[in-house]
Amino acid sequence: MTTHVEKLDFYRPAAEIFERYHQEPFAIFLDSSTPVAGRCSSAQFAGFSQAPSTPVAGCRNSAQFAGSSQAPSTPVAGRCGSSSRQYERYSVIALEPYLILTETEGRCTENGAACPEPLEQRLSRRLEEHREDNPTHLPLIAGAFGYFSYDFCRKFENICSRHPRTVQVPDAFFAFYDVLIIEDREERALYLTMREEAEDFGARLTKYRAELREPCFVPAPPRTKGLLPSAPLSQRLPIRRRFAD
Repeated sequence: MTTHVEKLDFYRPAAEIFERYHQEPFAIFLDSSTPVAGRCSSAQFAGFSQAPSTPVAGCRNSAQFAGSSQAPSTPVAGRCGSSSRQYERYSVIALEPYLILTETEGRCTENGAACPEPLEQRLSRRLEEHREDNPTHLPLIAGAFGYFSYDFCRKFENICSRHPRTVQVPDAFFAFYDVLIIEDREERALYLTMREEAEDFGARLTKYRAELREPCFVPAPPRTKGLLPSAPLSQRLPIRRRFAD
């Protein structure tokens, strides 16, 4: 597999860009941990547009960024070690997944079809099959993004939950993406990567170049003045009478 990487000749914050794409299916925004003055509130962003768990990044091309390019264990973006702090300056937007792995209550699927092996084995195999060198200074140029939930770990400990499932999301979810938009906050630069095997590669690359150049409106967070109004006195009097009785 070959990934096209290019530095764009203009700069736009990833927070602004994500406003354009946040409703795309399975769009992901991994925000940088580097503080920036006047940055938008994180409440304006969603990790997954359709999977409401905390996303983590598995990397198939930079062992320094994620747990391992071999992916034998849970990959986590932005590890706490000092050697990885150089990557805290990057924000990553992932769009257009071409391969999606999920597991729910022990049943693994790949692009919606049943998979005969557990997700962790399938994920490791797919990461190895899509392994690619990263010759850039970027933390990654392609990869799998997703999450492992607490419920996913129950199968390893042989622990059953006594509570019924109330949220219909997978216990684990990982997706491989055609398109990454990477912001370097320190360099104030924007990078676009795309899988060259992607369908209509040239046309889609041209489309993203044009879209990213166009400014996108970022709504300001709502502002409130003073305290929120309390309930009318007439609505509170019955409570007082009850105590008086």
